[in-house]
Amino acid sequence: MARMAVWRWALVGSLLPPLLVAVMLLSLPSAPSAAADGAGAGALTLSVTVNGLPGRAAEDRGVPAGHPVVKRYVVTNRSGADLHRVTVTDPAAPGRALVCPGGPRFRLRGMAGVVCTSRVPAAPGRHTTTARVRADIPSVGLRPTASTTTGYRGVGGASVAVPSAGSAPPPP
Repeated sequence: MARMAVWRWALVGSLLPPLLVAVMLLSLPSAPSAAADGAGAGALTLSVTVNGLPGRAAEDRGVPAGHPVVKRYVVTNRSGADLHRVTVTDPAAPGRALVCPGGPRFRLRGMAGVVCTSRVPAAPGRHTTTARVRADIPSVGLRPTASTTTGYRGVGGASVAVPSAGSAPPPP
């Protein structure tokens, strides 16, 4: 009988410390998580309109040369994670022509969107570019991106023929 009591004590005594540790760990308050739900592919989207027309539709209709080309860049964060250092670029909007609320590198909260704009004068010819948006999610080390093709066709405007060196003047 005494042997059985010792055996029970040894068995319970050897299980008690791990059980106590497990109970203590489960009762600790949890640390705040670095949530990035939905921060995968497609979490960041970009759509562009040119003078109110989607994507490249302004290439078909045309914009009179010298008239304004107004682009609206709709950036949408479809994830629950906040995006940091969001930048929108478009080769057709050089320098400070492209303006976003919050400046050139802004923060975009989860499940939110923003509209950036650019305004440049139309140049003759077809102008097709790829607009891009990039961001960082520092808590999980992700860098989501999105891009879309946009453009317009500048119509009209004067074309000037410049004679090359050594060419004969045009006949009268």
